[in-house]
Amino acid sequence: MSRGAGGALIVWQDQRSAVAHGKAYAQHIDTDGFVQWTADGIVLSQRAGEAPQIMKSSDGNYIVVWADYDHNGGTPDYIRAQKITPGGLPLWTPGETVVTGMAAPSAFQIASDDDGCVWLSGPG
Repeated sequence: MSRGAGGALIVWQDQRSAVAHGKAYAQHIDTDGFVQWTADGIVLSQRAGEAPQIMKSSDGNYIVVWADYDHNGGTPDYIRAQKITPGGLPLWTPGETVVTGMAAPSAFQIASDDDGCVWLSGPG
């Protein structure tokens, strides 16, 4: 996602952790292509962080949402979210917010309206 003043904010799913399907990470790249946060990005999810998506919120921060699917059949599926500052500081505690714990969609998208509200949609 473009930062507007140059550079980009990027989110991805990464398998480097012990979490079977990876966690969600973020990184800010400046206009010259240099990483601005920790070398390997900041971790956003404490559990699985699949298919992360990002958008800028009306207050100048960023909202990232991702899926936390249970691939072992023991826990519910969730859509989780985190709000981060342009400097990479997570704003919501305890590290992520559960958006829904009821049959998380297999595909979802985030969008905003003119009032700065963030909307989550999926098949259903």
